Amino acid sequence: MEIAWDIVQFHPSYGYEDFIRGIKVSTKPGSDTILYETVNKVLGNIAELAKKHNETKFFLIIDEINRANLATVFGELIYGLEYRAEPVATPYSVNNDNRISLPNNLYIIGTMNTADKSIGGIDYAIRRRFLFFELLPDAKVISEYKSERGADQLEINAQACKLFENVERVFEEKYLSPEYRKEDVQIGHTYFLVDSKDKLMKRFEYQIIPILKEYYRDGIISIETSNEIDGFDGFLNCITGKINMTSQREDIERIFSELIM
Repeated sequence: MEIAWDIVQFHPSYGYEDFIRGIKVSTKPGSDTILYETVNKVLGNIAELAKKHNETKFFLIIDEINRANLATVFGELIYGLEYRAEPVATPYSVNNDNRISLPNNLYIIGTMNTADKSIGGIDYAIRRRFLFFELLPDAKVISEYKSERGADQLEINAQACKLFENVERVFEEKYLSPEYRKEDVQIGHTYFLVDSKDKLMKRFEYQIIPILKEYYRDGIISIETSNEIDGFDGFLNCITGKINMTSQREDIERIFSELIM
């Protein structure tokens, strides 16, 4: 069976007219006359294609699905998610038809980051129309990254796994606020997928520590400072800001080297 797919990313200002149907504004060729035309948008387009090619599986991937107001974006198509192939009336008519149906060969996949504090959860009406799967940080993904390249890459992967294990310790019960689940806020394995030690160091310095500093400031993790400038305790002091990331570069590099050993 053939497969076709499309991808879209949601954001807070994304709306129904961006996703289902909306008005397209254009000018008439050869004149200044403004034309208004109702057209299918992302979901409307892929639904029509899926109906025409019912032997093909169509996948619509929605990245950051929880960053938009889903009730507003899906509108009356919430009904269509549950009752497939049932026509649903919309405020807009395309080709003199105001109805849309979602065929059974159209699959909608949403990805979401539960650690994103800028958005809320998904309401129950939407939630019960989807299946939910947790994809948790996994050291095995790091250890197998580009493993076909041989021994040099495997050595980098081993160092990245060691750094991953040390970062994971920050999300143990000792440091993590009881208001949060480790599974919801732990840093994912994509931070550790690199092909050189230098890139791993840059990830550590410019991505991992900064986001952990945000977690510390927001009270997601709590750390008691110490005078240590080595190893894991030194790493904790980087997060709290006791070790200056600009003026104490030698300390940062030493801490990194100790964390990947």
